[in-house]
Amino acid sequence: MKKAGHRSRNIGRIAAGLAAVAGMLAGGASPTQAASDRPVPVTSFSYTSETGHDLGKGAAEKFRDPAVPITIGGTTERVQMTVEVPDRTWRIRLQAPTGETLRPGVFRNAEATPPLGRAPGLDLSASTSGCSEVYGQFTINQFATDESGAVTLLDASFTHRCGAADGPALKGVVKYRALPLSFAYSSDEGDWVGKGTSGTYKGATSLFSVSSWGVQTVFHVKGNRSSWSVMLMAPQGETLQAGRTYQAGSGGDALATLNFSGNGRACNGPEGEFTVHRLIKDENARVTGLWVTFTQRCQGSTAESSGTVRYYA
Repeated sequence: MKKAGHRSRNIGRIAAGLAAVAGMLAGGASPTQAASDRPVPVTSFSYTSETGHDLGKGAAEKFRDPAVPITIGGTTERVQMTVEVPDRTWRIRLQAPTGETLRPGVFRNAEATPPLGRAPGLDLSASTSGCSEVYGQFTINQFATDESGAVTLLDASFTHRCGAADGPALKGVVKYRALPLSFAYSSDEGDWVGKGTSGTYKGATSLFSVSSWGVQTVFHVKGNRSSWSVMLMAPQGETLQAGRTYQAGSGGDALATLNFSGNGRACNGPEGEFTVHRLIKDENARVTGLWVTFTQRCQGSTAESSGTVRYYA
């Protein structure tokens, strides 16, 4: 629990921030976009393969549109990505189990399409070369379609084996107009919040959100039997800005506020630093994109926890 004096300063900062936003809107000024270098959605295909895989042949490659033309088609039940490399054409097809639709999650025991039963489908081909007996799985981190059912977003990874469940593997990643969405952290053994653990959270297993009001921004992630929050506030009289590193603590108004907490544990008087790499706001000054790295210590401790927040930025 935070000390009362620190809590009072935070309440004052929130009130000041709300007043500043209200004044800006009343005056007709548009809120400042915190980062001019808005993230560019990525469309790409990359893979690594073990020696002996019929298609990968031990190679590793990465292709990114528009340098290499990549197109996508399909429905909520199945999607196919086509990658036009100069010497061959890669095709990757993902299909939901019979009667289901594609969604964020893990799809195990995939077979060649169309699957014989209720298995998910996975096909991989390079020009005329393919595989009739597939053993694999795929993970979808992000997936969306428009009102017509056309695919508008895909972020997925897969493992493909041909002919045998223990055959050589090709592991690939496909992205279509995807932005980063993840949280990763690590902690020292003596850190009260992280307790020496580490973790990575993606859309296949976790839910993410960002809330902001005034000068306070809070990132939340839930998944993998855990729940974490990262609360950020600029020093008094300021707002968070992209491209800045902030020193955080409870020693005065010149310091920012950082509070990484989770699973019922929070610091008393957290201190450390955080860097805002990218910050995107809408017309109402609400945060819609966030890329932050941080390091935190509980008051009086040298043990640290650190993390990276990527929320559509």
